[in-house]
Parts: sequence; structure tokens; C-alpha cells
Amino acid sequence: MKKKLAFILMMILLLTACQKQDEKQEATDNSLDKVISVEVAKAELLKLEKNRRLAGNVASDELVVVTPKLTMPATVTVLNFSEGDWVYKDDILMKFKINGVDEQISLAKSQYDLAQANYQLQLENYNFALDNLARTKVLYQNGAVSKVALEQAELAASPHQLNSLKQQLNQAKEAYELQLSRAEDKTLLAPVSGRISMINATVGAAASVQTSIAIIKDGKLAIDFSLPETLRNELKVGDKVSVILTADGSSYAAYIASISPALNRQTSMFEATAILTDDIADNMKVYAGMNVDVVLAENQSESLTIPVDAMQEDKTGTYVYIADNGVAKKQAVKSGFDNGEVLEIIDGLSAEDEVIVVGQDFVKEGTQIKIVGGE
Repeated sequence: MKKKLAFILMMILLLTACQKQDEKQEATDNSLDKVISVEVAKAELLKLEKNRRLAGNVASDELVVVTPKLTMPATVTVLNFSEGDWVYKDDILMKFKINGVDEQISLAKSQYDLAQANYQLQLENYNFALDNLARTKVLYQNGAVSKVALEQAELAASPHQLNSLKQQLNQAKEAYELQLSRAEDKTLLAPVSGRISMINATVGAAASVQTSIAIIKDGKLAIDFSLPETLRNELKVGDKVSVILTADGSSYAAYIASISPALNRQTSMFEATAILTDDIADNMKVYAGMNVDVVLAENQSESLTIPVDAMQEDKTGTYVYIADNGVAKKQAVKSGFDNGEVLEIIDGLSAEDEVIVVGQDFVKEGTQIKIVGGE
């Protein structure tokens, strides 16, 4: 009895499964029989300007930092330029004055005056001693004075003391002139022509070893960026690129100056450098450290294209549906450049293929379609 009931139950389950399969097949057949309205667009040949943007940042090609040579404390008195200004070689960048120089001048002047007075007094004594020596010699020849008196007169007329005071006078004069020269504002000159990228100085502030002005030599700015492996062989040194400032969108011309021959293992990119070719002295607003986009522009080429929205993707890859004698046909494709509006098709389509661009989400291979719009 139990075996009979089990057999009956198994038959019921089998019949139910067969019924569901028939219903599923019937639903599939009905979906293929249903006509779906779609719009199409023909795959067409267009000239595409293939611009690729790579992130980069601005660096100086050659930075020259100028600092004043100071042996004594000083104060900045004049700054002739601002950051971003263009300067030429030997332009006066800054002036500064030695601190406490007035007091030092006064002291040096007093010492110089004293040395002059001492020398003048000794000179008068020396001239008197010479006259006295001349008279003493005459008296000695006539036997009027002794030899000791003559020797004393000769000793008094010795120029040794005068020469010593003369040397002291010269030293005092040099010291005084040195302090006078320190009273004049010192100047810091531009060693090269270029654009000022940084000024670490303020008028009225102390001048020190930290006081400096940085100049980008010849105004050349470098753009550091990285190339993916896919673009490494498409570019070479000397190729022209555009540089677009992230801040305001302004664009400048540049050329590729170097491309690393070795892949950076950390980034899986090739390091590259471009140099701005625009005249940086001409009111440019590009500064070291700014973020930019490096635009690699290829020559316009004729490519087979479709609207971007027509492309679909599943686990098998990318594909589109095309209209083929009133039914939808799934066509695998390989895409290339995407400019946001149209998509370059490298393989899978030919010119004049009618690609479903509206309704593609509601069809599948073999679905009957009706073209109601599009090209």
C-alpha cells in the first residue's frame, strides 16, 4: 500500500514539473512573437578628436634661490618686486640696512678724529725736532755742543713715532669709511632672468639667513604627470600637449620634455615631464604647486561610431542590438575612444548597420521589432 502511494505522489510531481516547463516555453515563444517598437541610428564614420586628460602638477624647471650675504644684523628697507613679477639679470630685488650703523659711524668718527689730532701733533713735534737737529749739527761742528747733545737731537728727530701714528691714522680712516659704507642700503641683485615664485621678506623686518627670493630661471615651468602603460608608446619627447589649470580652466601650450624609460612599480605608470612654451613673462598665472590637466590631443581620425547609450554589457562582453530584417540581433562589439556622446567601434560593426538606440533594454536575440524613429 505504501509503495502504491509513493508511486502516485511521484507521478503527480513529475506532471507538475512538465506543466511549468511548458508554460515557461510558451511565455518565451510569446515574447519572441511580441513586436517591440524601437528607434535606430546608423553606425557612421566621424572624425574624432581624441583628447586624453592626465592629472599633473606644476613644478619649476630650474629654481634659483637668492639670499643676502650678511655679517651683521640688518633690516629690509626696500622690496622692488612681488611674487609673479618678471625680473632680469642684475635687477635690484631688495635693499637692506645694517642695524645700529649710526652709532658705529659716530664711534669710528671719534677714533678717526683722535688719530688725526695725534698725528698732527706728532708731525709738528717731528718738524720742530728736524729744525732742532739741523741747528745742533751746526753747533756741534763749531764745538759749541757735545756729541751727547747731538745724539739726543737725532733721537728726537726719528720718524719712527710719526710713522706709527700715520699707520694708526690710516687704520682709523679705513674703519670710518667702512662704517660709512655700511650706512648705505645694501642691495640684493637678481643673478638670472626669470619670474619670482616666492619672496620670504617684508619691508621693516629683520634680514637673516632665512630672508630669500626664489626665481624660476628663464621663466620655464615644468609639468610633472604620469602616463599609463597604454599611452607610453603613443607619445615621444617633443610632442605637443595642452595644459589646463584646474583652478580656472585656462589653457597653455607645452611640449613633452622627458618620459621615464622605466615603469614606476608603485603606481604602474611612467613618469613624464612637459615644459610650458607660452611666454611666462606675459601675465601668466601659473605657479609652482598648482594642479593641472595635461591634455594629449591626437590628430583627428575617421572612426566608425555609435551613440554611447546604445552600448550594453554582460558577462560575455560588450554588445549592441542591430535591426536585421525586422528582428533584433545581438552583435558583439569592441569599443575604443569615448567622448561622452559617441563611442568609437573598433570591431563588430560596419558602416550603415542600424543600431537600436531606444528600446534596446526590452529586446533580445530574435525579438520582433518595429522601427518607429531614428535614422
